[in-house]
Amino acid sequence: MENENKRSKYERNKEYAKKYLSQFAEIRIRLQPEEKKQIETLAAAAGKSVNQYMKDCSLHPAAD
Repeated sequence: MENENKRSKYERNKEYAKKYLSQFAEIRIRLQPEEKKQIETLAAAAGKSVNQYMKDCSLHPAAD
């Protein structure tokens, strides 16, 4: 059948996501649950996502 020869929408999306994500590096850290919650709270208070908050803190630390 013709439908069997076509890639499913899921497969196309999966390939697109893989190509898009290949543009980025990934860093993983391990935190205690309390530390994670604290970072989430600080990020929310700053009006940022956790990812953006961590990037800003790491790449643009406040001057002491």
